[in-house]
Amino acid sequence: MGRRIAIEELLEGVENASVVDARGLMCPEPVFRARMALRDLSEGEVLVIVADDPLAELDLRVFCERTAHALEALDVREGLVIGRIRKAADRAGASG
Repeated sequence: MGRRIAIEELLEGVENASVVDARGLMCPEPVFRARMALRDLSEGEVLVIVADDPLAELDLRVFCERTAHALEALDVREGLVIGRIRKAADRAGASG
């Protein structure tokens, strides 16, 4: 097993982001955690999520497409899926 990457390393160049560390959690938990964290953010704020579930890459893409949040970056490296999501405006009836 490789070294455990520190969250601080993943946040280089990203300011004022909320972070969800979903390492060790399997589908659907990483997306569920992202959804819950985004509810606490204001429009335009950024969430960074880190997961080691390989399905998180696809799950985060689909989640953002369905909720209109902007998936600004999605990277897979050293067994981690790292997503940067910018919260969309709240919509009536939208969940997430």
